[in-house]
Formats: sequence, structure tokens, C-alpha cells
Amino acid sequence: MSHYSVHSTNIVLQSTAFAACNRSDLIPSLYAYLCSSQYTTPRAKIQLSDRLKDGLVKQTQLSGLPRVLASVGALATAEEAASTPASSFHWTDLVVTPEIRARGMDLLRRMYGGMSAEDLKGVTTNLGMHKEDLDALATGLAYGLFWSDNRVLGPVETELVVVCAVLVDGVRLAQTMHCKGIMGLGLSRDSLRTVVSVVKELVEKLGRSSEGWISIDEIVDLREQGRDLPFKG
Repeated sequence: MSHYSVHSTNIVLQSTAFAACNRSDLIPSLYAYLCSSQYTTPRAKIQLSDRLKDGLVKQTQLSGLPRVLASVGALATAEEAASTPASSFHWTDLVVTPEIRARGMDLLRRMYGGMSAEDLKGVTTNLGMHKEDLDALATGLAYGLFWSDNRVLGPVETELVVVCAVLVDGVRLAQTMHCKGIMGLGLSRDSLRTVVSVVKELVEKLGRSSEGWISIDEIVDLREQGRDLPFKG
């Protein structure tokens, strides 16, 4: 099992890729390896479980509930085998309040607020008469309830989960949108290129193709054009 990275962000990327590729069966071996190497104390095991669960729950908006349920179930089995104590971190208050919707709008502004209409070409979709419905899902549910919740994973780490999932999913529009967004949060082009390389290696080992993925050199980064971001990530 020595091929697994123990870097905390890479661990979350691995579990995200496993779920997105429908390989929840790999999560117990990853968890067992980490508990026997780096996360050996009860407190460290809880921290590991919280990080993996947070990433997986946030992934429901991308890879779908069935794959996430299978992955969380595999995680639970591994936690029992490792005698991981119960955590106090839970996703139980799932009501989209006006405050949560405002939190989602704030995250959207941080990610895309400094972009012009030209910058946003290829990012937004013409939803026509359905715009109000999809805005409610995106702003209130995905960005508001899930992705702007930073109790465990911070803004950039959460968006790394999103980037990983949309890369595996293969939807180029979403890849463009979230690669631009994560640079809006402050991730450099070189760092993003490294992330994509890590995810590509992971999914190809799992038998999935990375053909057609967006090139990071196509992404507009406002800072490289001398424009300040409206918020700092």
C-alpha cells in the first residue's frame, strides 16, 4: 500500500476519485493504510474520517447520491475495523435558509466576481425559462449549503473536491467553470496543473480515460492579466 500519498489534500482527492469512478471498494484499504501509518491516534483517526466524509458529502452535488452512499458505507466499515471513535461533526441541518443562500452568493462572488462577460464565456449556460429553478439548486444547495461550509475542508480544498469530480465526470463546461473558480479563490496555475496531473494519474490507474479534459493553459486567471480579485481566497 506504499503508493498512497499521506498528504492530507491528496488523500481527499483520492477518495473523491474513488467515488467518482465508482470504486468505493478501494476506500477501506486507503483508510486502513492511513490509520496504520500517519493517523494512528484516536484523535487523528477522527480528523481523517471528518475530512473524508466532508469531501464525500460535498461530492453528492457532482457524482450523485448512490456513489457517495456506497463510498460513505465503505468508509464506515473501515472506521469500525480501525476502532475509530465517533465524531461530533455531522451533516444533519440541511435546510437552505436565506443566510445559507447569501453564503453561496458570497462564494460565487469570490470565485467569479472579478470576471467580465467575456471571461465568463464558456462558463455559464443559457437556462432560459428554467434559470430560477437551477439558480436555486446551484446557489442555495450546491454553493450555499455544501461548498461554502468550511467547518472541515476550507474553500480551496472543497473546490479541489469539485474540480476532481468534474474532471472524472468529463463535462467540459463544468471543468472550465471550476478551474476558473478555483484560481479565483487563489490557487495558482502551476498548482492547478499539478492537481490535474494527480487526478489524471489516479483515474487512469482506475481504468478511466482522461481524453478530452480541459487544458489548464486555456483557463483565464485574472491575476495574470493584472486585475485584482474582488475577494482574497
